[in-house]
Amino acid sequence: MAKGVGGGHEEALESWQQIAKARRGKLPARKRRNVSRTVRRPRSTGTGQDAKVTRLARELDEALEQQAAASEILQVISSSAGDLQPVFATILEKAVRLCSATFGNIYRWEDGALHLVATHNTPPALAEVRRRSPLRPDPQSFVARMVATKGAINIPDLAAEPFYIERNPTAVAAVELADMRSILLVPMLRNNDLIGAISVYQQTVRPFTDRQIALLAGFANQAVIAIENARLLTELRARSEELGRSVGELRMLAEVSQAVNKTLDLETVLSTIAAKAVQVSNTDAGAIYVFDDAQRLFRLRATYGMDRKLIDALTHQRIDLDSVDVALPLTRGEIFQVADLREEPATPLNQSFWLPATGHCWRHP
Repeated sequence: MAKGVGGGHEEALESWQQIAKARRGKLPARKRRNVSRTVRRPRSTGTGQDAKVTRLARELDEALEQQAAASEILQVISSSAGDLQPVFATILEKAVRLCSATFGNIYRWEDGALHLVATHNTPPALAEVRRRSPLRPDPQSFVARMVATKGAINIPDLAAEPFYIERNPTAVAAVELADMRSILLVPMLRNNDLIGAISVYQQTVRPFTDRQIALLAGFANQAVIAIENARLLTELRARSEELGRSVGELRMLAEVSQAVNKTLDLETVLSTIAAKAVQVSNTDAGAIYVFDDAQRLFRLRATYGMDRKLIDALTHQRIDLDSVDVALPLTRGEIFQVADLREEPATPLNQSFWLPATGHCWRHP
C-alpha cells in the first residue's frame, strides 16, 4: 500500500513538472513575437511621415508668401492715388516670381484688342512690337480662345501650336524675339466684362500647374480692383473739381450782386463783372462793350487784365453792326469763340486785339 501510494505521488509530481516546463517554454515565444512587432513598426512609417511634414511645411511657406504678396499689392493700391503703373509693376513682379515664370505682361482691352500697359522682365524687342501692334483675337490665336471662353489659357508649347506653325506674325514675334514657349493667359473681368488680361511666360517647355493658374487668377482680380479704384478716384476728382468751380462761380456772382447793391455807379459794376468773368473763365483779360442805340455802335465800357496801350487801341476802334467780325453772331444772338486771332483774316478789329509791338493776343473765352 505504501509503495502504491508513493508511486502515485511520484507520478503526480512528474505530471506537474511537465506542465510547468510547458508553460515556461511558451512565455519566451510570446515575448519574442511582441518585441519583433514593436521593432518593425517605426521602420515602415518613418519615411512617409517625414515626407508629409516636408510637404505641409512647403505649402505653409507658399501660402504665407502669397498672403504677403497680396497684402503688399493692396498697400500699393491704397497709396497709389489712382496711379496704376506702380500697382501693375508690383502685381507683375509677384506673379512672375510666385508662378516661377520668366517674364510677364498686363494688357488693357480696348477697341477689340489687348493693349500692352505694363511689363516685367519682358525682352525689349517683344515689348516694342506689342506696343506697336496690340494683340487681336485672330482665328486660332490664344487671345481668341480667351475672349471666347473668358477663362485661363494654358499653352504648353507655343512653337507646337498651329498658330505659330502657320507663321502668324503675333506668334512668330513671341517665339523668335523672346524665345517664348509656355504661356499662361488669364482674363481680367469686371462684372463678367473683359477689361484686360495678365500673362506670364516660360522660355522653356514647362506647362503651368493648376496651383499657378489659380494664383495668377488672384493677381488678375487684384488688377481689376486697382483699375476700378482708379476709375472711381478719377470720377471723384472730376466731380470735386466741378463742384469747386460751381462754388467759385456762385461766390463770384454773389460778389457781383453785392457790388451792384452797394453802388449805382455803372462803371464800378461793369468793372467788377469783367474781373469776375476773367477769373471764372481762367483767361488773361476781358472787356465789356455796351451797345449805343443812338449811334448804332459798341462802346468799350470796362476792361480787366489789359494794359493802357491795348485799352486805347480798343477805345478808338469803331465796332458797329456792319463789322464782319461781330455782325453775324450778334444778329443771331450766338456765343462764339476764336481759337487764335493770328490765324484769322486780318481786319481792323483783329489787329486791335493783336498788337505785335506790345505782344498782346486776345483770345475769346
